[in-house]
Amino acid sequence: MRDLIRHCVFAPYRKGAGPTFHLYMYDLGGHLRRCAGAYKVAIGYKLVMSLPIDEHGVVNEARTLFEGDDFGCSPLHSTDSDEAVQDLMGFLTLRPGDTDDEYFESYTPDQMAYCQQYAETLSVEVLNWFEEKEGEEKCED
Repeated sequence: MRDLIRHCVFAPYRKGAGPTFHLYMYDLGGHLRRCAGAYKVAIGYKLVMSLPIDEHGVVNEARTLFEGDDFGCSPLHSTDSDEAVQDLMGFLTLRPGDTDDEYFESYTPDQMAYCQQYAETLSVEVLNWFEEKEGEEKCED
C-alpha cells in the first residue's frame, strides 16, 4: 500500500534561478521498522528536483534524487506531521562532513552533485519554511 500522505514543494531560489524540490511521503500501511533499538512507523518517500523553467515556461527536467521506504517516523509525531517532514528532510539534505563518510558510499553521482550544489540551501529553506508559518499546514495532503 502506498497512499500519498504529504506533498511539499520547496522553492529555495528565485524563479528561474535554481531548482524546485518536491517531497512526496507515502503511508506504507502501518509497517514498523526497527531503528536505533526502537520501533518506528515506516514512511515511503520520494524527493524530486525540477530544474528551472525555460523562457517558454517549460520545466527543463525533473529528476528523482531519492526514493525509498526506509524512513522511520518518531512515535512522538504523526506520519503526516510537519515534524515528520522536517526529520525526513534532515536526512535528505545531509552533506559530506555532516556525518560519517560511509553514509554517502552508495550515493550516485547525481545524488553527490545534489549534495554539493543544493542540499545546504534546501536545508535552510526547509527550516525557514516551517518557522515562517508555525502552526499552519504548508503541504498538500
